[in-house]
Amino acid sequence: MESNFHRSVDFCGTCHDVSNPGVGNLAHNFGAQAPFLATEQVIADGSITEDPKDYTNKAAFNNQPYRYGIVERTFSEYKAGLISQTLVSDYPDLPADLQGGALKADYTAALTAGTNGDYEDGTPRFFSCQTCHLRNALPVPDTQYNGGPGQTYDYFDTFALQPPLGAATATIDLLYQPTSYEYQLFLLKANRGANPFLAEEGANMFEAWLNTGMAFPYVMASATWRDPGLPACTAGIPELAPAAPGDAQIDLT
Repeated sequence: MESNFHRSVDFCGTCHDVSNPGVGNLAHNFGAQAPFLATEQVIADGSITEDPKDYTNKAAFNNQPYRYGIVERTFSEYKAGLISQTLVSDYPDLPADLQGGALKADYTAALTAGTNGDYEDGTPRFFSCQTCHLRNALPVPDTQYNGGPGQTYDYFDTFALQPPLGAATATIDLLYQPTSYEYQLFLLKANRGANPFLAEEGANMFEAWLNTGMAFPYVMASATWRDPGLPACTAGIPELAPAAPGDAQIDLT
């Protein structure tokens, strides 16, 4: 089953804007950009020598992550550029100085689907994080997925279905669970309110989770199964018989 979720240009955004709490507390400017500090402030003590340790004044406990300790803003930088909006099939129209390297390799590899750079099923394919970082990734051992030297690997897993006795048909969904109840409960219970800045965040997160669908599982792909031993369905499309309006009488005796 193909997964549109993994094809999405937004797939890597769940992780790849990263702030480091250590950098945010100790680095020059608390790891923030100078233009940001011209109008904003990072609250942090910049210390590692206190004894006993006091975490209430550290950067991570007093600021939102975007404000401090920048490790990478890879996803934001990618989305801010035009490459995230560029179809692989448009590679021949790119400026000459961009026609080469990883972009050329991605375009050449995509052509093997026979759809001018789009996915095999015709879905448009954009240049994304996956076009580089999920390319030429061999499994371990490399004999898995019907692979081997010079061979094309299967991009999917296969498994045997074990339907209940008497089952005739089934719908099979591949689900992604964004945030589980157990994780939300942990955030709620583990926050003891010791830090005023974050004291209510566990409750806030739990309330937001409850009121926005509780992170209902996202269907990444779906398929249907039918018992191959069943006879083919030959029933036609039902037709409604015509009825003329008129008086009607019902005898209840």
